Amino acid sequence: MFQKVIILIIALMFFACTSSKQKVLNQEIITSDVTNFWKAFDAIQTTNDSTQQMIYLQDLFLNKASAGQKKMMEARRYSAEEYLNAIKRFPQFWNSLRANTNNIEQHSDDLLSGIEKLNKLYPISDPAAVYFTMGVFRSPGTGMDSFALIGTEYALGDSTTNTTELSEHQQNYFKINPIEHLQILMVHEYVHTQQKPMVHNLLCQTIYEGVAEFVAQIATGKETPHKAFKYGPAHAEKVVELFERDMFRAYARFNWLWNNTNNEFGTSDMGYYVGHSMAKNYYETSSDKQEAIKDLVELDYEDTETLHQFVDNTKLLSKPVKQLEQEFEEARPFVSQLLPFENGSRGVDPRTKAITIQFSEPLDGRSTSIDYGPLEAESFPEMSRDRTWADDFNSWTIPVKLFPNKHYQFMVGENFRNENGDPLRPFLVEFYTGK
Repeated sequence: MFQKVIILIIALMFFACTSSKQKVLNQEIITSDVTNFWKAFDAIQTTNDSTQQMIYLQDLFLNKASAGQKKMMEARRYSAEEYLNAIKRFPQFWNSLRANTNNIEQHSDDLLSGIEKLNKLYPISDPAAVYFTMGVFRSPGTGMDSFALIGTEYALGDSTTNTTELSEHQQNYFKINPIEHLQILMVHEYVHTQQKPMVHNLLCQTIYEGVAEFVAQIATGKETPHKAFKYGPAHAEKVVELFERDMFRAYARFNWLWNNTNNEFGTSDMGYYVGHSMAKNYYETSSDKQEAIKDLVELDYEDTETLHQFVDNTKLLSKPVKQLEQEFEEARPFVSQLLPFENGSRGVDPRTKAITIQFSEPLDGRSTSIDYGPLEAESFPEMSRDRTWADDFNSWTIPVKLFPNKHYQFMVGENFRNENGDPLRPFLVEFYTGK
């Protein structure tokens, strides 16, 4: 039986400037959610009544969730229905995993040692609590705010774990024998708790994850186990070329992060390798290594100019970020004309039955995107769903119902793409109808 909370005091020595100090961290490792999960699991096996099973799940596990468990469920959007479904569908998996989860305490020294190593490399000012959470196969771990969260169902798997009931994508993670890499995973997530807020675009997320992996690697002295770090060095030129192609494409994020192997590399999470390479280059070319680690962990993702300067300093990409961004913008298709009136027109005939959007080049004929303009729903025209592409995919027609004396707006969004995958420049359609 686990203890609900393992609280250990770690006395860590580190040097600040020229004087020596002692820093003490009250480090919590919280395992109560794993204990509660198995109580619910066992109770669920006693009945075939799905309503009663849900009651057991709620009463014994979900209603007793720790702050960390709640945070993991929020971050990965886990639902009660998913938990119950997974318990019922994957009995061989859960039963084979259980022995490893019954001995979490045996990993305490290793995890605390990892935190100590990190603290020597980057003095921790705001300790995070480490939670062993139970999830439904969407995360081996994550770090946010003051929570370093371990997805126990992934992180404690090993060669004895029966994964035959799981999907191929889920099975792939267990091939690295994850329990052997628990320390570097936990330190990676702990680094996230020390980083500044991430901006949700591919470049920022790639650096954010790569920095956490690099710092965890330097702190622990352990190798990263994921295949991306074997594929990357052997195909570095191709990886960088394709990353530059996708870097500003909003929809391309999942080609690089938190994905499966169905991509151009046949390897998941290549963004981790790219971000790690940037962090590594920055570190290796810095004369003050401790300051370099501080720079990496404290990188401000909301300061675009500083972030771009960091990327340029790593010299991983073929050109400065601003130049790549300019080339990307110039290559994007754009709205070239509206019919039957010009954009910004006043006195548009309210009897107009359709609006045609012409593009600067043929698009893929599949992806579309229409949304509210700045004036929101009050200025959005009534539109039919029977929208049609021209035969050459150079224009798209929307049937509309307009009213007199109205100010109309709508956005033509960047989900429109050409065959190369370049997204359309967003375009605000705006006009006024007459009497």
